[in-house]
Amino acid sequence: MSVYLLLTCFTAFAAFFVRTGEDMRDVVFFGKAAAADRRRFLNGVCLTAIFTALFLVSSFRVGIGNDYYKYVEFVNRITFDAYVPTEPGFNALVRVCGLLFGKENYVAVFSVMAFFTVFLFLKAIYELSDDFFLSFVLFMTLGYYFQSLNTIRYYLALALALYSIRYLPVGEKNSPARGAWGRWTACVLLAALFHKSALVTLPFYFLASRRLGRRMLCGGTLLAALFFLSSYFFRDVYLKLFLRLYPSYERTGELSGGTSVANILRCIGVLLFAAFVLWRQSGALTEGRGFYERHHFYLLCAYGALLLYVFGQTIPQISRIGYYLTVTQLIFIPRLLSELPGDKARRFVGVLLCVAACGYFALFLRRARADEIGIVPYRSILFTEPRDYRGTWE
Repeated sequence: MSVYLLLTCFTAFAAFFVRTGEDMRDVVFFGKAAAADRRRFLNGVCLTAIFTALFLVSSFRVGIGNDYYKYVEFVNRITFDAYVPTEPGFNALVRVCGLLFGKENYVAVFSVMAFFTVFLFLKAIYELSDDFFLSFVLFMTLGYYFQSLNTIRYYLALALALYSIRYLPVGEKNSPARGAWGRWTACVLLAALFHKSALVTLPFYFLASRRLGRRMLCGGTLLAALFFLSSYFFRDVYLKLFLRLYPSYERTGELSGGTSVANILRCIGVLLFAAFVLWRQSGALTEGRGFYERHHFYLLCAYGALLLYVFGQTIPQISRIGYYLTVTQLIFIPRLLSELPGDKARRFVGVLLCVAACGYFALFLRRARADEIGIVPYRSILFTEPRDYRGTWE
């Protein structure tokens, strides 16, 4: 656990010196570009330090995660052309790693997956966030990085889905490629080559990028409630459809469904925070047209995630879908904070957010030994003999 605490403190310290978005404008004084060049250089140094630390900890792990040895077996099966339930993108990556680093070299596969997952998360946060430091602290303390030590295919797909937002018309800020639907679709399809659950972002992100009116929102809420009721009467039908997509889950304990109280509370908190920012801006919640125009994508993602966790309790692996919506809060929360009137108020609320995130992180680490997470204690290939981590298929 000490490794994770040191990693979080070091990378958060480096992230504090990174400036993105509108903050970059402050480094150009009187039209001189030298200050901007120095700032970009410092950003590059800090980002390289953050990436290297995260990549090395993820890449050099052994036996970390609840499915580590399952992926060891997948690599072995793919090498010998046996059946695996994994997607073609992952299978192709394993074969390429076999050609470059030797067959059955699952350590190389974990390293390559870690490289792209960490890189894409950092790139998405750097390009989309108004406050890199706060977004990065949320990324670490809410467990996204540490959970990526599990289900490596899924978190690579999640990183790609988050990065794809830069190609959507999500508001006035940080939309350099506004309306680039082809590139967005390509990102999502590439993510689906590693985990097919990424396909849910095609309807979800598309709808969230539209400025839906009250009637559409009320209709969506009603449909979610009707689905919740129908799932009790047609559960077998829904399970058959799910097993068509994920046949490997048949006869496992992962079909029971469920929900996440923590995510429900988080979505409610984010929506209340958005209402508070709007109230501080205008003095009335009814004057929110401009606010909604700027933040409609993130507001709809938060609202959709809330509906999903409340009314989708019978859906197996509900978090696999919900995370595609809640991960957008890494970008949305700093956006809201940047629009809160008053420097003192922003600093105060920013400190409260960091304290709350650290409290959540402490609770996460307390249950990190549980079988469903399995990331504690940390073990590295640097200090473990090969015979200790070859897997169960020898």
